[in-house]
Amino acid sequence: MFARLHICPEIGSIMLKDLKTKDIQELVTLKFTSGRIRQAGGLSARTVKYIYQTIHSALEQAVKERVLLLNPAKHVELPKQEKKEMRPFTKEELSVFFEACEENRHFIIFFLAVATGMRRGEVFGLTWDNVNFETGTIEIKKQLIRSKDHGFVLKDLKTKKSKRALKVTADVLDRLKNYKREQNKKKLMLGSAYNQEHDLVFAADHGTFQDPKNVVTRHFKVVISILCYCCDVSCINF
Repeated sequence: MFARLHICPEIGSIMLKDLKTKDIQELVTLKFTSGRIRQAGGLSARTVKYIYQTIHSALEQAVKERVLLLNPAKHVELPKQEKKEMRPFTKEELSVFFEACEENRHFIIFFLAVATGMRRGEVFGLTWDNVNFETGTIEIKKQLIRSKDHGFVLKDLKTKKSKRALKVTADVLDRLKNYKREQNKKKLMLGSAYNQEHDLVFAADHGTFQDPKNVVTRHFKVVISILCYCCDVSCINF
């Protein structure tokens, strides 16, 4: 998508042997100042960096295959990424975000995080005994952390303020019920091969802890990069 929308229209007509550092630098500068597609203004520094990395990786492969002697993207200067305060999604951004990740297999994770404001470790440390479908509440008691000695472990939250009960909407409950049904089918299919020690809500395929970074890097950040085409959400994180 980066290539189709932002790279090919600018430098796609230039022969590979004729591509210069200045061509890529001009593209990067253009996207930062006036690269947004649906409205005026430039793309965020993060999105421009993604575009640059796409170009750099492609040219680096050309160097490895000896099509090019040097990578012309090597000395391009990227715009500095300003740190922005965290802010919630607007209604428009929320709609686009859900549309962009609806088919993603981790959609329920993103949906719950956005709907409740739960932190990453809290989401991946959630167990079914802390989801009460009758009262419509989720109790936040533990979080998933990576231990140097023991790998991923569940740890009690430090303060009373951190431990809390969240009232959730009927939509959230319905989605969790459907997700639980599918998870139960998987448990029955795998039998003893499914690890039920912690009864995690968002477990890996065999019931064990899953690395939150893998989900965020491989799925959430891809969705956010798509969302950047419509509105600047570089300050949103999970």
